[in-house]
Amino acid sequence: MKKRILKCLKKLHKSCIIHRDIKPGNIFIKNDQIKIGDFGLATEFQKNAPLPTKDIKGYTPSYAAPEQTKYNKYKTYNEKVDIYAAGITLLEMCACFGTEMERYYALNDLRNKRIISDKINNNYPEEAKLII
Repeated sequence: MKKRILKCLKKLHKSCIIHRDIKPGNIFIKNDQIKIGDFGLATEFQKNAPLPTKDIKGYTPSYAAPEQTKYNKYKTYNEKVDIYAAGITLLEMCACFGTEMERYYALNDLRNKRIISDKINNNYPEEAKLII
């Protein structure tokens, strides 16, 4: 399933479109088919031409790549913001958080320390490599 989500993103990026709001609520799975929806924040881009950060409004903060936020010291971003959000989505798929605080700490550790729990490392080693 993770590979199919990444294939969808690859196809999107090949068409020079950045979704900018990849999250579980925008990934639809039915009959073993995966579709990405809600293109309200999607934008076109040109290869090797980063977009200005000021251009972003309405993204979901917990899935946003650092370069999407107002704290971005480079002030630009590219299609990799979708890959970052897909990594966070994959973490959530593997972790099955019991509480919102567990989720908060796990995402905070990933974002700030680039670490994930031993539980995910041990139970999902292939996914853990993709996430980090």
